[in-house]
Amino acid sequence: MNVKNIFRLKAFGMAFLERNRDVFLLSLLIVLKSFFGPMIYLQLTDIREATDMEQEAVVIVSENLDDEELTWQSIFFHNFMILLPACIGVFSFGFVSFWYILLQGYLLSTSIFYLSKEFSFWFVFKYTIFHGVFEILAIILVGAFALKPAVVTFKCIILKKPFFQKRDFKDMSILFVLYVFFLFLAALIEGLITTRL
Repeated sequence: MNVKNIFRLKAFGMAFLERNRDVFLLSLLIVLKSFFGPMIYLQLTDIREATDMEQEAVVIVSENLDDEELTWQSIFFHNFMILLPACIGVFSFGFVSFWYILLQGYLLSTSIFYLSKEFSFWFVFKYTIFHGVFEILAIILVGAFALKPAVVTFKCIILKKPFFQKRDFKDMSILFVLYVFFLFLAALIEGLITTRL
Protein backbone atom coordinates (compact mmCIF):
# COMPACT_ATOMS: atom_id res chain seq x y z
CA MET A 1 0.00 0.00 0.00
CA ASN A 2 1.33 3.37 -0.88
CA VAL A 3 1.02 6.47 1.28
CA LYS A 4 -1.89 7.90 -0.73
CA ASN A 5 -4.00 4.78 -0.12
CA ILE A 6 -3.17 4.83 3.58
CA PHE A 7 -4.40 8.43 3.86
CA ARG A 8 -7.56 7.55 1.90
CA LEU A 9 -8.24 4.62 4.20
CA LYS A 10 -7.67 6.82 7.25
CA ALA A 11 -10.03 9.50 5.91
CA PHE A 12 -12.67 6.87 5.13
CA GLY A 13 -12.33 5.39 8.62
CA MET A 14 -12.65 8.79 10.30
CA ALA A 15 -15.70 9.69 8.19
CA PHE A 16 -17.25 6.28 8.96
CA LEU A 17 -16.72 6.75 12.69
CA GLU A 18 -18.17 10.27 12.56
CA ARG A 19 -21.27 9.16 10.63
CA ASN A 20 -21.89 6.29 13.04
CA ARG A 21 -20.84 7.96 16.28
CA ASP A 22 -24.39 7.98 17.67
CA VAL A 23 -25.01 4.26 17.13
CA PHE A 24 -21.57 3.38 18.50
CA LEU A 25 -22.14 5.43 21.65
CA LEU A 26 -25.65 4.05 22.14
CA SER A 27 -24.48 0.47 21.70
CA LEU A 28 -21.46 1.07 23.95
CA LEU A 29 -23.72 2.51 26.65
CA ILE A 30 -26.04 -0.52 26.48
CA VAL A 31 -23.13 -2.97 26.65
CA LEU A 32 -21.38 -1.17 29.52
CA LYS A 33 -24.60 -0.84 31.51
CA SER A 34 -25.56 -4.47 30.98
CA PHE A 35 -22.08 -5.73 31.83
CA PHE A 36 -21.00 -3.55 34.74
CA GLY A 37 -24.43 -2.88 36.26
CA PRO A 38 -25.06 -6.44 37.49
CA MET A 39 -21.42 -6.87 38.52
CA ILE A 40 -21.50 -3.72 40.65
CA TYR A 41 -24.85 -4.71 42.14
CA LEU A 42 -23.61 -8.19 43.04
CA GLN A 43 -20.45 -6.74 44.57
CA LEU A 44 -22.37 -4.18 46.63
CA THR A 45 -24.95 -6.66 47.89
CA ASP A 46 -22.19 -9.18 48.62
CA ILE A 47 -24.27 -12.29 48.09
CA ARG A 48 -22.53 -15.06 50.00
CA GLU A 49 -24.48 -18.17 49.11
CA ALA A 50 -23.89 -20.05 45.89
CA THR A 51 -26.82 -19.69 43.58
CA ASP A 52 -27.83 -21.93 40.71
CA MET A 53 -26.18 -19.46 38.32
CA GLU A 54 -22.85 -19.68 40.15
CA GLN A 55 -22.89 -23.46 40.17
CA GLU A 56 -23.86 -23.55 36.48
CA ALA A 57 -21.07 -21.11 35.55
CA VAL A 58 -18.48 -23.22 37.34
CA VAL A 59 -19.76 -26.41 35.67
CA ILE A 60 -19.69 -24.79 32.21
CA VAL A 61 -16.10 -23.59 32.68
CA SER A 62 -15.02 -27.00 33.98
CA GLU A 63 -16.65 -28.73 31.00
CA ASN A 64 -15.03 -26.32 28.53
CA LEU A 65 -11.60 -26.82 30.06
CA ASP A 66 -11.91 -30.59 29.80
CA ASP A 67 -13.33 -30.53 26.28
CA GLU A 68 -10.53 -31.24 23.83
CA GLU A 69 -12.93 -30.99 20.88
CA LEU A 70 -13.25 -27.24 21.42
CA THR A 71 -12.07 -25.70 18.15
CA TRP A 72 -12.08 -22.12 16.96
CA GLN A 73 -14.68 -23.06 14.33
CA SER A 74 -17.10 -24.43 16.92
CA ILE A 75 -16.51 -21.39 19.13
CA PHE A 76 -17.17 -19.01 16.23
CA PHE A 77 -20.34 -20.83 15.21
CA HIS A 78 -21.56 -20.98 18.82
CA ASN A 79 -20.92 -17.26 19.43
CA PHE A 80 -22.47 -16.31 16.09
CA MET A 81 -25.61 -18.31 16.88
CA ILE A 82 -25.83 -16.75 20.34
CA LEU A 83 -25.73 -13.24 18.84
CA LEU A 84 -27.98 -14.07 15.88
CA PRO A 85 -31.12 -12.70 17.60
CA ALA A 86 -29.28 -9.40 18.08
CA CYS A 87 -28.57 -9.33 14.32
CA ILE A 88 -32.15 -10.15 13.44
CA GLY A 89 -33.23 -7.37 15.78
CA VAL A 90 -32.36 -4.93 13.00
CA PHE A 91 -35.84 -5.62 11.61
CA SER A 92 -37.43 -4.39 14.84
CA PHE A 93 -35.39 -1.15 14.70
CA GLY A 94 -33.11 -2.50 17.39
CA PHE A 95 -35.82 -3.17 19.99
CA VAL A 96 -35.14 -6.91 20.17
CA SER A 97 -31.39 -6.29 19.98
CA PHE A 98 -31.51 -3.83 22.87
CA TRP A 99 -33.09 -6.40 25.20
CA TYR A 100 -30.99 -9.25 23.90
CA ILE A 101 -27.73 -7.34 24.41
CA LEU A 102 -28.86 -6.42 27.93
CA LEU A 103 -29.51 -10.10 28.60
CA GLN A 104 -26.14 -11.21 27.19
CA GLY A 105 -24.30 -8.56 29.20
CA TYR A 106 -26.12 -9.65 32.35
CA LEU A 107 -25.32 -13.34 31.78
CA LEU A 108 -21.67 -12.61 31.00
CA SER A 109 -21.33 -10.29 33.97
CA THR A 110 -22.86 -12.64 36.51
CA SER A 111 -20.90 -15.60 35.14
CA ILE A 112 -17.61 -13.73 35.50
CA PHE A 113 -18.59 -12.50 38.97
CA TYR A 114 -19.39 -16.00 40.23
CA LEU A 115 -16.33 -17.50 38.55
CA SER A 116 -14.18 -14.92 40.33
CA LYS A 117 -15.63 -16.20 43.63
CA GLU A 118 -14.69 -19.80 42.79
CA PHE A 119 -11.38 -19.38 40.92
CA SER A 120 -8.36 -17.10 41.26
CA PHE A 121 -8.24 -13.69 39.62
CA TRP A 122 -5.50 -14.83 37.24
CA PHE A 123 -7.55 -17.84 36.13
CA VAL A 124 -10.60 -15.70 35.32
CA PHE A 125 -8.43 -13.04 33.68
CA LYS A 126 -6.56 -15.59 31.58
CA TYR A 127 -9.70 -17.28 30.28
CA THR A 128 -11.73 -14.15 29.59
CA ILE A 129 -9.67 -11.05 28.81
CA PHE A 130 -7.62 -12.15 25.80
CA HIS A 131 -10.60 -13.06 23.63
CA GLY A 132 -13.20 -11.17 25.66
CA VAL A 133 -12.04 -7.79 24.39
CA PHE A 134 -12.82 -8.83 20.83
CA GLU A 135 -16.13 -10.41 21.83
CA ILE A 136 -17.17 -7.17 23.55
CA LEU A 137 -16.19 -5.22 20.42
CA ALA A 138 -18.28 -7.65 18.36
CA ILE A 139 -21.26 -7.14 20.66
CA ILE A 140 -20.90 -3.36 20.39
CA LEU A 141 -20.72 -3.62 16.61
CA VAL A 142 -23.76 -5.90 16.32
CA GLY A 143 -25.61 -3.47 18.57
CA ALA A 144 -24.60 -0.55 16.36
CA PHE A 145 -25.68 -2.53 13.28
CA ALA A 146 -29.08 -3.33 14.77
CA LEU A 147 -29.71 0.15 16.19
CA LYS A 148 -28.72 2.02 13.02
CA PRO A 149 -32.26 1.94 11.47
CA ALA A 150 -33.77 3.34 14.68
CA VAL A 151 -31.21 6.14 14.89
CA VAL A 152 -31.64 7.04 11.20
CA THR A 153 -35.43 7.05 11.60
CA PHE A 154 -35.18 9.19 14.74
CA LYS A 155 -32.92 11.69 12.96
CA CYS A 156 -35.31 11.79 10.02
CA ILE A 157 -38.41 12.44 12.14
CA ILE A 158 -36.97 14.71 14.84
CA LEU A 159 -33.97 16.38 13.19
CA LYS A 160 -35.39 16.39 9.63
CA LYS A 161 -32.32 14.60 8.24
CA PRO A 162 -32.61 12.56 5.03
CA PHE A 163 -34.08 9.09 5.45
CA PHE A 164 -31.93 6.03 4.65
CA GLN A 165 -29.46 6.99 2.00
CA LYS A 166 -27.24 4.57 0.13
CA ARG A 167 -24.41 5.52 2.49
CA ASP A 168 -26.44 4.27 5.48
CA PHE A 169 -26.84 0.85 3.89
CA LYS A 170 -23.10 0.76 3.16
CA ASP A 171 -22.37 1.70 6.77
CA MET A 172 -24.63 -1.10 8.00
CA SER A 173 -22.83 -3.55 5.73
CA ILE A 174 -19.47 -2.42 7.10
CA LEU A 175 -20.74 -2.71 10.68
CA PHE A 176 -21.90 -6.27 10.01
CA VAL A 177 -18.59 -7.25 8.38
CA LEU A 178 -16.65 -5.75 11.30
CA TYR A 179 -18.89 -7.63 13.75
CA VAL A 180 -18.17 -10.95 12.00
CA PHE A 181 -14.45 -10.10 11.80
CA PHE A 182 -14.12 -9.40 15.53
CA LEU A 183 -16.20 -12.45 16.41
CA PHE A 184 -13.92 -14.52 14.15
CA LEU A 185 -10.81 -13.01 15.78
CA ALA A 186 -12.18 -13.75 19.27
CA ALA A 187 -12.88 -17.36 18.26
CA LEU A 188 -9.36 -17.77 16.86
CA ILE A 189 -7.82 -16.42 20.06
CA GLU A 190 -10.08 -18.48 22.30
CA GLY A 191 -9.65 -21.68 20.30
CA LEU A 192 -5.95 -21.47 19.47
CA ILE A 193 -4.38 -19.42 22.27
CA THR A 194 -6.59 -19.38 25.38
CA THR A 195 -7.00 -23.16 25.45
CA ARG A 196 -3.21 -23.54 25.54
CA LEU A 197 -2.62 -21.14 28.45
